[in-house]
Amino acid sequence: MPSESDFAKRRYENTPFILSNSKITRVVEVARERLERFSGDMPISEEFVVSFKKNNKMLKVDSLQKVLQLDNSVNNPIQEIAINLLCFPELPDKGGVIRLIFSGASRTISLVVGSPDVVWMQETMGSLEEQVERTIPIGLIYPIKLLPGIFYLALFFLLSTVFLSIYNANDRFHKIGFNVIPEQRAREIAALQALAKSDQEKADFVFQYLSATVPIANDSQPPKKYSLKEPRTYFVAVPMIVAVISSLWAIAFCYPLNVSAWGDWAEALDRKIEQRKWIWGEVVFATVIGVAGNLFAFGVTT
Repeated sequence: MPSESDFAKRRYENTPFILSNSKITRVVEVARERLERFSGDMPISEEFVVSFKKNNKMLKVDSLQKVLQLDNSVNNPIQEIAINLLCFPELPDKGGVIRLIFSGASRTISLVVGSPDVVWMQETMGSLEEQVERTIPIGLIYPIKLLPGIFYLALFFLLSTVFLSIYNANDRFHKIGFNVIPEQRAREIAALQALAKSDQEKADFVFQYLSATVPIANDSQPPKKYSLKEPRTYFVAVPMIVAVISSLWAIAFCYPLNVSAWGDWAEALDRKIEQRKWIWGEVVFATVIGVAGNLFAFGVTT
């Protein structure tokens, strides 16, 4: 048995993992192969401790095959699995210990390798780290989901953005002048104003000003105020709200953080993957394109 100083340890904190049938099988195979390299004819002891989410149920079995045959239901899934492989040959300097714990409760992965053979220990640790990291899903959604209170913050931010965009569009519409005199003509009228001394000159200035502004006023219509009571508001706001809610729903329910993906949970995970593909592709993307089209049609982007 290795002494306390002959252990290498690695702990992945606040980490999601998808532990599928093939991935856990590969992890155990690599651990077993590493121990077999120096075990000779000595047997390797294997122990698997499985904990379930409900009722604190815990089982100990002696083979991975038995673990994969357990009822891993969606309502009461496997929440933690500890893998222990030990080899104790007659020569004390050739012993080896490998322990891995995938814990959904604490969102951690723990890896411990022990042996007086430091070279073997380092090589084994590197091989197992590679396999463990393959169980960690890649993507921006998972780190975001792990942040505390992210859903409430995202909902507030996105909904605020929608309504602020509507308000700014309204304000921009309302402030755009629609009796705009061309710059050159405005300079000519300003010059007349500066030179207007007599009553006739002042009357001429008024006439020139009216002749410049009345045609523009006749040809222009003031833009309607972009009110929340108008239908076009909802053509923009409602689709955006749908996109926001759909996105948050996908993040909350279609990206499980820590899963032992075999048994019933393998099928459940496949369904969640299909659901999130549909939400991002058919709902969110199509909605954003539709909103952009509505903004263009209503002139909000001008």
